[in-house]
Amino acid sequence: GVARARNAGLRQLPPDAEFVSFLDSDDISLAGRFKKDLARFRADPGLELTYSLMTLVDRIDDERLKPAVASRTMTLRGISLSAAVFSRGLVDRTGEFDEDFEQAEDTDYLLRVFEAGPNYELLDAVAIYY
Repeated sequence: GVARARNAGLRQLPPDAEFVSFLDSDDISLAGRFKKDLARFRADPGLELTYSLMTLVDRIDDERLKPAVASRTMTLRGISLSAAVFSRGLVDRTGEFDEDFEQAEDTDYLLRVFEAGPNYELLDAVAIYY
């Protein structure tokens, strides 16, 4: 399942990987979305997590990879792995995804991340369309 695939990816991280981000198949990452995240990590070496906004969209323009004209949208801070950038240290501390979960493995993972008490920052930038 999804948790197993995510864990396989985590196991393949190169030793020098500093940051980890996930992108689900039903999310679209905005061009340039990591610029603010990386700037914040560079400015604060103790930062372990950035968490951005997401925009819910009812229709996507597949050519432009943006909300279609006249689509309904809502921007919010939802529960989405795709809206986060994790430090490698935080990912290592949190561990792998629980492969017993057939759904909501991402919510479980985020709950465990926040239980670890990371140094995090909420960014006021949209990271993904969902």
